[in-house]
Amino acid sequence: MPFDDEKKIKRLKEKEAKLVSRGNKAVDEGRDKRADRILGRAAKVENRIITLEEKGKMAMRNDAIDKLRNLDTDGTGYAKVGPSIIKNK
Repeated sequence: MPFDDEKKIKRLKEKEAKLVSRGNKAVDEGRDKRADRILGRAAKVENRIITLEEKGKMAMRNDAIDKLRNLDTDGTGYAKVGPSIIKNK
């Protein structure tokens, strides 16, 4: 699943760059209303990129925590390696 997100992030970055260049061109032409609309769309795309990147980081973090939780072999409920606050359920 993270691989799909990487492709999506790449595609969205290209889309954002295209929108920003179109918005800047509209500003140069003096078409402020059009520029505001296009640059607003670019900002929404940028927010989606940020959300996807943060989601990927959280997934990696959660995978690491799950690996630590699975290290419990002595039956105490705590991982032998890593922070002792990570408790097995």
